[in-house]
Amino acid sequence: MGGFRLWPDSSAKQSQELQGANNIRYDLLMAGAVIASLPVIVLYLVAQRWVIEGISRSGLKG
Repeated sequence: MGGFRLWPDSSAKQSQELQGANNIRYDLLMAGAVIASLPVIVLYLVAQRWVIEGISRSGLKG
């Protein structure tokens, strides 16, 4: 059986100890999302003229 025993209060103690173990760092998540989207936004801003021209030539209405 090894040295492991399940005490009545061990699950409550473990949940208190692990309560903060899965915190999501939203600040880092948002920073990563902004950094990942910057190249796409810059590319669109540079090529905006050709994107709008292509839409107008194709006859799409919106």
